[in-house]
Amino acid sequence: MSKNHFLLAFLCSFCFTLNASADYIDGQRAYASGDYGAAILEWTQVAQDGNARAQYNLGWMHANGRGTAQDYKQAIKWYTKSAEQGNFNAQYNLGNLYYSGRGAEQNNKLAFSWFMKAAEQGDAPAQYNIGKMYIIGICSHFKHGAPCPGALRGFLVTKKCIYFR
Repeated sequence: MSKNHFLLAFLCSFCFTLNASADYIDGQRAYASGDYGAAILEWTQVAQDGNARAQYNLGWMHANGRGTAQDYKQAIKWYTKSAEQGNFNAQYNLGNLYYSGRGAEQNNKLAFSWFMKAAEQGDAPAQYNIGKMYIIGICSHFKHGAPCPGALRGFLVTKKCIYFR
């Protein structure tokens, strides 16, 4: 590849990055001004291109009915895309949706799994929920709603997370 072709390719990719960043920032500005519909439009463009922050924001907008009707199924869709990229806020919110059965059938195993992913990144509310699930006798290793053996026998602190055993 010639030097000119390489330079052209670099400049095109740089312009695309700036445009995607501008769309995200435009979404933030629209949200801050109360124009939630415009924020959704801006964030949808970059979320479809894989921006985890925009995906999380869309999940939150759908879960809370900002700029759109409240739709937990859409919230799960966008939170999942963001959570799979490691966004611990999306992981925590997915855990809550599965734990409460909003947008999908109530599923303690999925809730526990998403809480654990967020907890391992140091998210204190997710750590709390993991502990709570053990205390009330629900964990990922057993059938839906079945008790965990050894619950309340103590705890082990690992990876900045409390695991009750």
